Amino acid sequence: MPGINQAQLAGQATLRWFGVKVYDAELFTPNGAPYKRGSAAALRLRYNVEFSREELVGATIKELVRLENTQADHEVLRRKLGNCFASVGKTDQFLALAPKADQIKFYLNGRQTCSLSHPDIRGRFLDIWLSPNSRNPRLSERLRGS
Repeated sequence: MPGINQAQLAGQATLRWFGVKVYDAELFTPNGAPYKRGSAAALRLRYNVEFSREELVGATIKELVRLENTQADHEVLRRKLGNCFASVGKTDQFLALAPKADQIKFYLNGRQTCSLSHPDIRGRFLDIWLSPNSRNPRLSERLRGS
């Protein structure tokens, strides 16, 4: 993956909600090393259900608030993410490529949708899936490769 030296699969997991598969997730890191916050990574989600752009942006901000409490820049991030995200359906693949601390490039089905620059966006965004305090710590642990 461009921007991540020798990116290899570090971990993978499936999110199910009441038995329904929502998405498969894969995390890529340099040489497949276990993820450490602050390091380059790419997160790929393969959806099995439909979500609108608004649902994805809303869920992302809701998780940021849950993890960080309310921050002054959450509304700015909501607008930026609204320009990056698109509605997804079954079999769509969404990739967040995060080679730098202050930048993430988003791709939908292999096509870049945007490049988002924001202070510590890599760590903050990836924490939604990878933090020990994520909504699903077991999924996070499998993804991190730990």
